[in-house]
Amino acid sequence: MAYPATHLQEEQLLTRYLRGLVRTGGSAPDRSPGYQTRTCANCGQHTKFVLDPSGVWYSCSSCQRLA
Repeated sequence: MAYPATHLQEEQLLTRYLRGLVRTGGSAPDRSPGYQTRTCANCGQHTKFVLDPSGVWYSCSSCQRLA
């Protein structure tokens, strides 16, 4: 799959930032706080999407559909 150049630049910037954090004694941030706020494509509500126990999928807190 091809990525636009801007996407690749963003990934490289993030990678350099995380390496710099570790090098200076900081630690990389956690993968996810367990939720994200977004608009559900199914019910249209702007609500929290909660991470499932396996840590892979998010589900809408309003209609419980997976995202």
